[in-house]
Amino acid sequence: MSTTRAALVEILEGVEAIDVDEGAKDKFRQLVGAVANTHGYDWIERASRIDFARGLLRMRVSRPEVRDRLIALYGISRPQAYRIISHALQLSHE
Repeated sequence: MSTTRAALVEILEGVEAIDVDEGAKDKFRQLVGAVANTHGYDWIERASRIDFARGLLRMRVSRPEVRDRLIALYGISRPQAYRIISHALQLSHE
């Protein structure tokens, strides 16, 4: 793992230890993802979307609501949102 990638992963993992509400954590993750994306690290944005969906699914939010929140938050299409939900569900079952 490159030094930059390791540092970004460490930052994102550290977000979980911060004592703020989930909305603030999500905004911070988005900010880190956007900055990383401008430098060619687009995997962070994908991981952030999946983690967001997994968190909502763990809270028993319905799939249509998760889809709508993904679309609103990340500006993605319906099919993309469903792919993210599917991937989040696969990871949750592993």
